[in-house]
Amino acid sequence: AYAIGVKTGEIYSEGQLLKYLSTLVGKSEDEISYMYSGYGPGWYIPIGSASADEVNRYLIQDFSGLVLQPFSARFYFENGVAPQTIGYVQPIPAEQLDEYIRNGYRSDELVGTAGLEKWSNDDLSGERGVDMYVVNPDGQVVNRLAHSTPAPAYSIYTTLDNNLQTQAQKALYGFKGAIVVLERDSGRVLAMVSSPGFDPNIFAPTNPNGSVFLEELINNEDKPLLNRATQGGYPLGSANKIITMAAALESGLYTKNTVYNCGHEFRELPDLVLYDWTYEKEYPPSGELTLPEGLMRSCNPYFWHIGLDLYRQNMPTA
Repeated sequence: AYAIGVKTGEIYSEGQLLKYLSTLVGKSEDEISYMYSGYGPGWYIPIGSASADEVNRYLIQDFSGLVLQPFSARFYFENGVAPQTIGYVQPIPAEQLDEYIRNGYRSDELVGTAGLEKWSNDDLSGERGVDMYVVNPDGQVVNRLAHSTPAPAYSIYTTLDNNLQTQAQKALYGFKGAIVVLERDSGRVLAMVSSPGFDPNIFAPTNPNGSVFLEELINNEDKPLLNRATQGGYPLGSANKIITMAAALESGLYTKNTVYNCGHEFRELPDLVLYDWTYEKEYPPSGELTLPEGLMRSCNPYFWHIGLDLYRQNMPTA
């Protein structure tokens, strides 16, 4: 792979260079331009990384100011597809070194330290060959007690759909949140997105750009390393409105064309006032909505009304 950067003061044909860099590292041209703006001449500014194949495929001319530094590592394509789920590899942590060495690892090996890389590290590392000998006090081999043959690493396959995953990541870009897409009949996870994301290639100790981006990642207040899809403690919230909507339609008391006036306040219970989300956001009330529009607008009073109405109509288990 290549660590990619630019040398300020030496950039010409900036428009074409930005287009090339954007294709390689998956960042917008404006974002890349902002990364080196404000620096005087002579600065090296890291931009990202890409596989050698991609660099050579799209490199149609020599760009002044472009710096390409080769390195070798386990490379994660497209700058991190489902990075929190897939994970990354790092050198063996110092506090775990003795344990790994006892299991046949070399001290300079990389091991999975997050996500599927960590979960399936033993499978992805293969089996070490081991010989056990008896030696005398002079260090001479007396006998070989045991021998195991090394075995290659296994491959693991996810159910993630690459196109769906990358499009979902683009949809959440710039926001904090999560998207999970499950296949209804099998339960297979087709996409698992946590935003903001990160480029797992920055964890490669051989990546010349790694240290700069790694410091930014660790200090990022938005916590990109957190998998919001699996580690975020989110209340169900408006997801329950789908259940309420289904109950309303199945009850026969409501149709998709039933209209409700969605205001800021819900006053259908004595001595209790509840508020729609538009009130807190200081948005105008949604007004008259059909049932599908109520779901689209996520109108709180509409669904409180349905729940109370079904209860009052002697349908408490609807």
